[in-house]
This record gives sequence, C-alpha cells and structure tokens, in this order.
Amino acid sequence: WMETAKHGEAYLLVWKEQGADHATVTVEHPREMIVCRDSMDRTKVVAALKQWRSDTGETHANLYLPGKIFRYKRGDEQTWAPRVEGGVPAESDIPSEVGVPVVPIVNNPSMLPSRPPRALIEWPHSINSSAHVGLGRSDMADVISTQDSLNSAIVDGHSTSRYQGFRVRYAIGMEEPTDDDGNPLPVTVGPGALLIVNYDKDKDPEPQLGDLEAGNLDQHINWIVQRQQSLSSRTRVPVHYLLSGRIQLPSGEALDAAEAGLTMKIRGKTRSYGPSAARAQQLVFVWEGDTARANARLVTQWDEYQHRTEAEHVDAVGKKVALLGLPKEQGLREVGYSQDTLTALRPQMEAEARMQLERARSFQPVPDPSGQPPTDPTAPPQAA
Repeated sequence: WMETAKHGEAYLLVWKEQGADHATVTVEHPREMIVCRDSMDRTKVVAALKQWRSDTGETHANLYLPGKIFRYKRGDEQTWAPRVEGGVPAESDIPSEVGVPVVPIVNNPSMLPSRPPRALIEWPHSINSSAHVGLGRSDMADVISTQDSLNSAIVDGHSTSRYQGFRVRYAIGMEEPTDDDGNPLPVTVGPGALLIVNYDKDKDPEPQLGDLEAGNLDQHINWIVQRQQSLSSRTRVPVHYLLSGRIQLPSGEALDAAEAGLTMKIRGKTRSYGPSAARAQQLVFVWEGDTARANARLVTQWDEYQHRTEAEHVDAVGKKVALLGLPKEQGLREVGYSQDTLTALRPQMEAEARMQLERARSFQPVPDPSGQPPTDPTAPPQAA
C-alpha cells in the first residue's frame, strides 16, 4: 500500500509454482512491472510485463497473457532470447480461469492514464514528461513543490544559524594567530569563536574587545512553519503531527475533529484498494482449485482506522447491537474477534443463551386459579 501511495500504482502478482501446495501473492514495484488494460473496460488487464535484473547481471522479463506466460532474458548482446532455467520452459500455460495473474492496486484512480506533475518534470527531479504512471496518482504529486520549498528553507535556516546563530567575540589590536609557516589561520565562526581584526596603529590607537549579537532566525522559522501548514492542509495530515512542539496537542473531541480529514482520506483509499485485495484472493482460490470460494463475492475487511479508544469502540458497537438489532456475533467481529475465536466461543455463547432462557422460564408468574391474568404488584392502584 505504501508503494501504491508513493507511485500511484503498484501490482499484485498471484502465482503458483509447479509442485507447490499453495499460491503466493507478491507485491510488484511499478518500476519493474506494467500492465495493459482493455480499452473498453479499464478494470480488465489483458497483458502484463515484469522486467528485472537478476543476480547474474542479466535482464529478465516475463510476459503474462491470458492462458500463457513467456520468459525472456537479455545479456550483454542486448538482444532478447527465450529463458529456460531450473527445468522451467520459456513458454508455459496458465489456467484459463486465471487469465492474467496480475492485479493492479490504484491510488486515487482516474479515468485516463496520468502523467507526472510539472514539479517532477523540472529540475532537480527531471522525470520524463511522457512517463506513464498508470491510472493512479501519487499522494506526493501535489506537494512536491511545497516539499522542495521546505527543503530550501531548512537549508537556508541551517546556513544562517551556522554563521549568525551564535554570539561572536571580536578583538582589534591583537596579533593574528598563524600556522608554523607564518600564514594567518582561517577565520572560524561558531560557539566560542574569536574574530581577530587587523590592527592599524594610525586609525585604532587603542585595542578594542567586543562581541556581535546572534542573528535573528525567526524569519526562517516562520517560513518553515508556513510551509508545514501548507503541507498539512494539502495532504490532510493533522497539523499537530508536523508541529507537535509549537502548538497545543488536541485531545478528546478536538482530536477526532483534527484527524477527520485523514480518516476520510484513508476511508477513500480502502474503497480503491479493497477490490484489488479481494481479486488477488480470488485468484489464489482459482489457482488452488477451490471453485466455490473462487466464484463467491469477496469483500475486504479492514481493521479499524479511526482513532478511538477501546472503550469508545466497544460502546459504539454495543449501541449498534442494542438499537439497530445488529447480530451479537457480528458485533464481536467488529470489536476485533477473529473468526477462529468466534468459532471457539460459539458453543459457550449457545450454552449461555440456553441457560438464560431456562432461567427466564423458571421465573414466569404462576397463573391465578380464578382465570384472571396475574397482576403486577408494582403497578399503581386504579381509581374506583
């Protein structure tokens, strides 16, 4: 997920080696893999290419097509040739149900392929303007210029603090220190440094001692803070994450309000990442021959990403069960109990439910022999 957010798109390769018991899912970097989508349905992958450099120095490539995989290698002669290694042929079949075993993970999906932003095309990044980055867009694309400005401000502030951030003492009329060859030593600026100025007897008859006050760094600090605030607003990262030492940390409802933008951003990512994860798991079932689960509708279950204490989370789930009629087992699942734990607890919950039912039956009121319904002793007396 991190590489997807950084580069706009990453890929999941679902593959089962010959003789293996289970299929594996590997995350592929966009620098080493690219996919071709159907022009009529951009959610459908019709081909994929993975290219990487092997330990022997050769460039290897795998071409994935529906029902086929082709393996190539390229040596010093810079020509592609079929690759046979470990008894695996250069061309082999893929189950037709699998199709192309590559699933793209798209960040901030768009309708058409996106291009690098202007900040990446210019110096110092200098990325090719025709570079293809898929249908996704990097989270950093809109803030690279801000980060470049912030880096420049930090360098300027560091240089200013190095040469003007300390009180410098000076002396006029002292003999300049020299090295063994009689050459004057270079001037040093820093904590405890002494600046010696040449003495002119005609103009400065008396030696002088003094000091220079440290420079003011507030202008650099204010600019850095302004850039950090801009970075926070554009990325929806709470400002107290970046300026924890300069502002009061929020708490309680203020903390929830400060992190609301980040929570919504994460929620949006789960909607685009979730189907990709479910599709990858579906391909695992196809590889392993589990037809029932391969044809089932899979939904990705995400862990709780909103900042809440355990007591707040349990209280919210309890209200869903009490007021909305949410099944108790589903409530336990939302609290964080795994399916294995629920399976182990189910006999105990059923036994507890039977015990409560028997206890309720044992305390039922005894009917009146006269046939009148039992009266509630706590009810107020009725007027005659």
